[in-house]
Amino acid sequence: MNLLRAYITDILKSNYLEYLNEKIKDHNLSAAIPTADLELLKAILTFYVRQERICDGAWASAAKGKVFLNILYRLKDVVFYLKQEGSGGP
Repeated sequence: MNLLRAYITDILKSNYLEYLNEKIKDHNLSAAIPTADLELLKAILTFYVRQERICDGAWASAAKGKVFLNILYRLKDVVFYLKQEGSGGP
């Protein structure tokens, strides 16, 4: 259970609304995904995960719009870049 809690804590962002308001002035989260860094991706993902609690069907709508797929693709790119940066170059 502690491992799961640590994972969730690491991938979700607790201050996601404040962070999104600071970073995305036009509130177009989908448009921000292709250029988002890791922290912004975490905030966007947290937003969509939490939306389902207050809006039934939010996940289905996000999935249909390929939001989760785009987050995963961008996350793959960001992690690859971070690994390359950590190893001293491309």
